[in-house]
Amino acid sequence: MISFVVLGLSLGALGHVAVHAKRLQVALALGDAERIHRELAEQRRHLEIEIGMLKDPGRVIAIARDQLLMRPAAPGNIRRIGDALAMPGRH
Repeated sequence: MISFVVLGLSLGALGHVAVHAKRLQVALALGDAERIHRELAEQRRHLEIEIGMLKDPGRVIAIARDQLLMRPAAPGNIRRIGDALAMPGRH
């Protein structure tokens, strides 16, 4: 009878240790996931700032003007689509 009691207590103690070990394992995994989440959130914040800087109209205009050698169209080269459609003899 004493053997069964000792066996029961031993199994109970082993179960308690196993549950505690699993709880520690889950806590460590949660800590890692939270750390990764913080890193990704920080990376996203930096990327959103970079997107804002890349979309800056002044920067886009400077690249178009300096690197692509683009200039505003001469007024004589601008045609309104409505004017071309309203010309007589055009269908």
